[in-house]
Amino acid sequence: MTEVVISPVGMQAPVVTSYVDYLHRSGLVGRPVIIIVATSNEKVMSQAALAKAAILYRFRTSKVRIVVTPSDDVDSDASLEGFFNTLAGELASITRMYNVESIYYNVTGGRKSMVVMGALFFVIVGRTTLSYVHNKNVDVVNNLLKGVEDKASKFRYGLGDDELLQLYIRYQGDLDQVMYPDPDTYTVLDIPIPPYPPNMIEFLDRVKMDGVPINDIASYGLSQGFINTLRRLGIVDLREGYVVKGRRMNIFDSIITLAASGGL
Repeated sequence: MTEVVISPVGMQAPVVTSYVDYLHRSGLVGRPVIIIVATSNEKVMSQAALAKAAILYRFRTSKVRIVVTPSDDVDSDASLEGFFNTLAGELASITRMYNVESIYYNVTGGRKSMVVMGALFFVIVGRTTLSYVHNKNVDVVNNLLKGVEDKASKFRYGLGDDELLQLYIRYQGDLDQVMYPDPDTYTVLDIPIPPYPPNMIEFLDRVKMDGVPINDIASYGLSQGFINTLRRLGIVDLREGYVVKGRRMNIFDSIITLAASGGL
């Protein structure tokens, strides 16, 4: 059984590495697959590469992947769809190779649009722990990052694992204090979110394929009020007695298909 850790990243790579360190120290993961999600912004991809190098150095048995969204920001329905398509493709590849037991989703870094949307979806999937890394003194972290900025900039997306590892070893003395801060300087909060109805994925998959008769929604454990909320969000619509795809359902298409097929 394998754990999957998903961690979007922005301009602060330590939110990824401190979370991975916490999971290991807490005994929550053994040899996890770690997915670092970055936009195609060059500086963000560099932070992703730095985080990957630091994990490869400290946790040699971990499998670390960087996935990059098609756009350099996540500020529209199209870019959200690109984010989910990219993540779904990576997860499909992982679930073909490993039996995934649990998912840990770090909501601390990255563009908030993709972080929030991803978190909401993985709550629907289930088996997911949502976590937030809280630094007790952000100013100290920012100053430490500024102090190693020249070294951090040398880490580039596209470098091979061996190159990243050797680069990190070269600067390890300076980088470790930033990438792996004292555990007493931060806390990790697991966010308690009530689960969605257990048949939610099956329902959404049916909706996007053929539609669901409005009279059948109770069999999925859903209420008319819940359907009205999904409709207001543009995820579903009502037509001739059926719940059908809404204008924004395409955002989730790829990852709903993956989850409904048993891939998550």
